[in-house]
Amino acid sequence: MTNPCFHCADRHPVCHDTCERYKAWQEFHAAEVADKRRKNDFDEEFWHGNPQRRRRRHR
Repeated sequence: MTNPCFHCADRHPVCHDTCERYKAWQEFHAAEVADKRRKNDFDEEFWHGNPQRRRRRHR
């Protein structure tokens, strides 16, 4: 979903303070981002703890 300000005819400077469509989109977008972060199953301890996965520098 795109930002509701894209092609908005009622857009003016600092309209994010009063625009109800933007506030609703912002809540939706924050929930979507939080869901993506929660689903991220990257195991940092495994990745950084395994010396074979470390990048080796060529000298």
